[in-house]
Amino acid sequence: MVRVLDPVRHGRAIRDSVPFPSHVVTGKGTACIFDDCNLTCPNDQVVLKPGTKVKALSIGDGASLVDAASVGRGWICAERLKALPTLEAADCKCCGFSLPSNYFPRVSRDCLYEKGPAMCRLCESAVLVAMQRSAAVDSFLALAGGSDFKPWETFILANVGSFTVESSTCDYFGPHGQTCVDVCSAVAAVVAFQSWLWYVTCRTQKELTLRERPLRLIVGTRLKPVISDASTRSFSSYLSCPFSSEQLETWWCNASTRPCWEQPEVKGGALLPRYAAWYVRPGCSCAYDFSGTHWAPQDMPEWLLDIEDAVWKELVGPCDSDELVKPNSCLLNYYANGTHSVDWHADDEPIFEGTLRDCCIVSLSLGATRYFDMRRRRICGPQREQVRVKLNGGDIITMEGMLQKHWQHRVPREPGVDAPRINFTWRTIVAHRSEEGTRCPCSV
Repeated sequence: MVRVLDPVRHGRAIRDSVPFPSHVVTGKGTACIFDDCNLTCPNDQVVLKPGTKVKALSIGDGASLVDAASVGRGWICAERLKALPTLEAADCKCCGFSLPSNYFPRVSRDCLYEKGPAMCRLCESAVLVAMQRSAAVDSFLALAGGSDFKPWETFILANVGSFTVESSTCDYFGPHGQTCVDVCSAVAAVVAFQSWLWYVTCRTQKELTLRERPLRLIVGTRLKPVISDASTRSFSSYLSCPFSSEQLETWWCNASTRPCWEQPEVKGGALLPRYAAWYVRPGCSCAYDFSGTHWAPQDMPEWLLDIEDAVWKELVGPCDSDELVKPNSCLLNYYANGTHSVDWHADDEPIFEGTLRDCCIVSLSLGATRYFDMRRRRICGPQREQVRVKLNGGDIITMEGMLQKHWQHRVPREPGVDAPRINFTWRTIVAHRSEEGTRCPCSV
């Protein structure tokens, strides 16, 4: 059954119709284009190859005025032209309407001449708009924070981005059949909406000042500040290796052989890109869950407590060691080589409450030198702020205050690194819960 043309839906395509080919150049060798109908003034710079399709505007006995898409108008010997089959109408493979041949673009008309399926101009442009809208939404989400969004935030932003791109399309058809999408206004609208959404969810509000709520930071004469942002209570410090080579060798021997290293599957079925082990202070029964993995608690052994004591003394000194409460958990990560890594994340698991209160994290590196990157969770200014620290064996880095709420960190892949690395991450469990979901003995 032939469907009737919908003038409302296809009316705009009429004004976009362009001369479609009616003849094809035949014969051997290139055909010369002339500037006059008597074929006496050849244009040496313009020739047509056999098989070139042209629109014959005027056909005479010896010469024909043609319009070729690549060279424009000119006169050609009529004997070199052969008429193409006439296309009265054809069906669009997308919308199903029976349309005149000038409703189809040149490439589609070539398919129609060969009895193949083709798509009309309007459907082709609609597909292009959909592809541009999808690409624009992906770019907007990446620009505004990408994977930092919660699922509901991503859903809202994707719909707003889609609506903005579609509403900023002035016309489905421009003077040459292209779509007119104002990408700049769409980007501005989505970024403005993201900023408003971030504000109303109370995430951009400034934290309490250090005077309003004092914060006991790990400070020392040898500690170098990496991040010091009092407005967000975000702090990080770095200490170059203060330990002897004998200590590092002993620690490496214990840490590489004694833990029961595990490499479980994460969400999606892939293996965790490193090995890990989870320890808690004796008396605590809190399990640890992240990225779809579950870690049963193990009591800290003596060799791990000895390392913790040595690290703590270097950080706070013997006089102040009792003023700061030592952490009650430690996560060990074993990176076999540079292909092992940990992607952008924050230690914001519920048991640490790192986004609700001040949190102190101490990290010790052993073995191979690896980079440690930190970046803000949201863009502030023209680009996201990011810092990189090179951690050698024995180096210590701290993350304090509300840094887990406003920053992320990672250990990137480094294919050129062949040696292994072990990382100790000490943190304090605040919301105690046991592996079975019962009350942990350490909970208050």
